[in-house]
Amino acid sequence: MLSPFRELKIKRHYLLSMKTFFTFILCLTSYALQAQSITSDTLRWNASGFKDLVSNEVVNGVTSQFITYGNQKIEWLQGGGSFVSTFTITATSGTWSNISNTGSMTYSISGEQLTGQMTFVRSVSGVTVELTFTTGTTSTIHHSYTITSIDTL
Repeated sequence: MLSPFRELKIKRHYLLSMKTFFTFILCLTSYALQAQSITSDTLRWNASGFKDLVSNEVVNGVTSQFITYGNQKIEWLQGGGSFVSTFTITATSGTWSNISNTGSMTYSISGEQLTGQMTFVRSVSGVTVELTFTTGTTSTIHHSYTITSIDTL
């Protein structure tokens, strides 16, 4: 039989061990729940298809990816990554600190002898990327991509 003092010492040790364990779990959970920021993180936006907003044609099964490097540049990958277009971000509009919440960010971009805008949006109906390139006053490309997943790189 244990003495009352020894029994109290074992209980205290057990409680300290449990406190340490729960503190460790809390730290892991808070790290996992850290918000992904479109303005500072490198993110890959995976698209399953798009709608041509000029012709109103829906194109399914054509995968694309957009990789945003904070506020620096955007890569548009097509054909499984065999065709990559790189655009420099020249201006931003909007604030969206957590991509898990609704919000939007519009980037003015240039590259590949094109200028235009990419708008990343999360609404109650899902996530989209709207891509617009203009020549003069006419939209030459105006697509809306349906985003199926977002990865942090």
